[in-house]
Amino acid sequence: LLIAVASWAKDTTRIKLIIDWQKIGWKPRNVTFTAPPIKNFQPAVQWKEGDDITISPKKGWLLLVE
Repeated sequence: LLIAVASWAKDTTRIKLIIDWQKIGWKPRNVTFTAPPIKNFQPAVQWKEGDDITISPKKGWLLLVE
C-alpha cells in the first residue's frame, strides 16, 4: 500500500494517520510506514502505527505501508 502525504503550510506540521485497519484486513501492531530514499525528494525514514509524522513546510512523504 502506498500513501502520499503533503503539507502546504508555512510551518512544520505533525500528523497522525487514521486508518481503518479492520476494513483492509491488516493488524496495526504489525504495520510499519517506510519512506524509501528518493534522491532530491526524501530521506529514508520509518515509523510505527500511532507515531507522529513530521512534514516540513511545502513538502511531503511517499510512504510504503507494510
